[in-house]
Amino acid sequence: MLKTLLAKSDSPYILSPAIPELISFLSQTAQASSNLITHKTANDLAQKYQENLKRLFNTYGVESMDQVTQDFIMYHYDGLLSQLSHNTEFLDPAEKSEIYSNVCTIISQRDIALWAITGKLQFIQADIVGSLYSIDPDLLVYHDDHKMKHTRDILAHKWGDPMVVNQWQYVLDKTTSILQNLDLDKSLNRSGISVDIVSTQEVLPALSLRLSESESKAYWEIRWWLLYAMFFTGDYDKVVTNFSEMTTHGRTISKVAGDATHILKQLDNTVINKSSLIRVIVISIVLTQANKPREEFWQNATLVEAFYEDPLIKDFKQNFEAISFPKVMDQLKQLRDEIPWCPQFDDAWESARSLLIQKSIITYLSFVSQVTLDHMSNFFAIDKALITTFITKSIALLDLPLTLNTQTEVVEYATGNSRRQQAQFIENMHRNADEEVLRLKAAKLNSILNANSDEENEYGS
Repeated sequence: MLKTLLAKSDSPYILSPAIPELISFLSQTAQASSNLITHKTANDLAQKYQENLKRLFNTYGVESMDQVTQDFIMYHYDGLLSQLSHNTEFLDPAEKSEIYSNVCTIISQRDIALWAITGKLQFIQADIVGSLYSIDPDLLVYHDDHKMKHTRDILAHKWGDPMVVNQWQYVLDKTTSILQNLDLDKSLNRSGISVDIVSTQEVLPALSLRLSESESKAYWEIRWWLLYAMFFTGDYDKVVTNFSEMTTHGRTISKVAGDATHILKQLDNTVINKSSLIRVIVISIVLTQANKPREEFWQNATLVEAFYEDPLIKDFKQNFEAISFPKVMDQLKQLRDEIPWCPQFDDAWESARSLLIQKSIITYLSFVSQVTLDHMSNFFAIDKALITTFITKSIALLDLPLTLNTQTEVVEYATGNSRRQQAQFIENMHRNADEEVLRLKAAKLNSILNANSDEENEYGS
């Protein structure tokens, strides 16, 4: 991580108070270690940090970290932007394109520097249109060719912000809007002069306007990352439907170059890698799909390939189908340990785990007429008190035709149920479990809305 942060001598990341603490920790580790490689690596990183810090101080014209305050950062970078805004009206399109690139770089460095020294992600702007317009309105034309990449970069930077991840629908809508407005954006030439839309209405559809290759790559990356965000917010059904769309009939989109599955194979761990994302998708399928549609999903070509490449997720799927629950829980823990962590991950994973346990218990109870809590505790390798809580909750929430005798610790069908009622109960098990998914999702959404009702929408501002 430090190697990445210190890769560039002018990187604002090195202003973060956490970096010298990490350097100090590495130095202490090196002193206590007899490993020469560890010792040399720590010393090299510490020296790199000092060299880059001096270069950055020289760039800023300061002598110590104390002088680099929030106000100083704003003053320094606003001065650089001001220099770029002079006499831009006399530049040709190529020169303005270069100005646009420089402006974007400066804005990014400023926002990241503010984030680094304050720890507040809201300094990273989700939209730089206002900044571009204040420098030169003509620069907006060049931004049209980079909207998707900018959205992707902001999403990556702000991935640690729970509010941003919870607003995955806003980001998805934004990418859709960019595609829908593509024809309008392209109706402006590189001089910033608007073409008469009326006179070109019959021509535009024939142009088959598409995103550039780099913009298309950014689009597909965003779509894949948002599946991870949907998992965090408990929208498991959305994970499944979007995955199905992107890997079957929606692999390509008329205005987007490339193939969704091709980009999936190239995902790195900036947010999530391919292997981890597939695991999240498989868990979402298990949580939301009944037997028949789930079997159809397992035939998805992307998943077939993933099961071949990833023995752990293949074993998880097979053990779930065989109701080998102790193995399922053990493999679930292994899957958790290998998926990239972010602030929302622990709560999201625990919610998915709890729902998986509840759904598995309900499914199991549909196959038996009577069972003891001790047997279920052994079968699921879960503490009996927790099993009792899950069964009691399921009976109450889903109005199941079951009774739990706390004296004998036996779960059985309620007396008086006919065979027809029992058959109906079995038939409705998966439907009830799916309704519980929707109920939990609705409760989660209400909680988010209530918590944020008086707060400003930081991502959209």
